[in-house]
Amino acid sequence: MRLSSMPIALLLMSLAGAALPAADAGPGATPTPPTATTPAAADPAAEPPPPTAAEIAAIKWDELPPDTGFVTPFANDLSSLNESDERRKDWDDLQKRIDTWAPAQATDPLTRARNLIALASLMDIGQGQFERELAFMVYSRLKALYPKEQLVTILATIGLHPERGEVPTSGVDVDIHVDVGRDQVNERLGLYALKMLGRLQGKLPLPDSGN
Repeated sequence: MRLSSMPIALLLMSLAGAALPAADAGPGATPTPPTATTPAAADPAAEPPPPTAAEIAAIKWDELPPDTGFVTPFANDLSSLNESDERRKDWDDLQKRIDTWAPAQATDPLTRARNLIALASLMDIGQGQFERELAFMVYSRLKALYPKEQLVTILATIGLHPERGEVPTSGVDVDIHVDVGRDQVNERLGLYALKMLGRLQGKLPLPDSGN
């Protein structure tokens, strides 16, 4: 599968083991009979049920975008902050703003994690100078906040259902000047959550790859 030729939304479906939409067979083809019942669409604001072990096991880690790529870059450490005093100062200032950002202090663990990962997603969308480092920082912070078993459930829930719950779509309050639609945030939100889950479970980074 070539990542560059697949829209991110379809990539997320593939990673979760979901069936991709069938191609249009064109005029003259025999139409597919409708199913007997059509399930109601899930409420986007409602939280999904916890993912099962089988759903997590079905995630295709090797199909995630590379950590060194354009979409969802991910640092392995924060050594790049030592490149200059100015870069370190800019990073420290960003951390102070995040520490006082209300969504980063949410009491509900799933909401708090979703907000922090969304912030990394916004930095990535805006191609900010710390897009790789912020992803690593969010992952490190979540590991410090929650026990591993709980964090596995949190990250899998976000990664497999990025469209559910509420997330910030603007980073202006922390000086990340990006304000976009929810769909754009969802794409990166799901991928980043899966990358963090893969690291937590020892599935990532893959040997001899960008992940």
